[in-house]
Amino acid sequence: MLLDAADYAVIAPLSTSRLHALAFLADVLSPIYDLSTLSGRILKRRIGPYFPELQWQLDRLVGQGLVDVVQLQPVVEASRAYLDASFCLRRSATQSILNAVYQLPEFLALRDFFRELADALGAVPDDDLDATTQADVTWDTGHAGTIIDYGEWRARNYSRMSADRIEELANDTLGKAGVTLSPGAKVNLYVRYLRRAANG
Repeated sequence: MLLDAADYAVIAPLSTSRLHALAFLADVLSPIYDLSTLSGRILKRRIGPYFPELQWQLDRLVGQGLVDVVQLQPVVEASRAYLDASFCLRRSATQSILNAVYQLPEFLALRDFFRELADALGAVPDDDLDATTQADVTWDTGHAGTIIDYGEWRARNYSRMSADRIEELANDTLGKAGVTLSPGAKVNLYVRYLRRAANG
């Protein structure tokens, strides 16, 4: 569904880092849409969010012929080197599956959320992506070590609190206190805020 959202937002193929950034923001912003988080924990790497289980599922979809791997490129970090890739759906193999999934109301709501988030994240260039994602307050606040545990912080979702505050500030600026933004507008404003915060 994340890769389908990338197609919809015309940002496919998705690089590994953009896919995991999209999954991370989907988790922390899901309460805006009254949805549950998709994952319980995330690996907090220096270069950005990483979900080992998501990557395992993606690799499995590649093996099943449902996802194509494109744009392989070497990445060298201080202590390791690896191949990075970008991914896109193989439409001929996945469209009937997605059509069946989207007939269920709960997945339809998730599809709309993913599409709006992918659209918002699509405005962030690749060279800004890591800094933009790491400007998120859930990423940055109160999480020592290498794991963010959503179960531990669910009662204090700093990302949602920030999105709510940005909504208030936007309404105050427009002189429309008390007006509720659509979830899509709220997510767009929050991603814009992240990019601005990342760039000082």
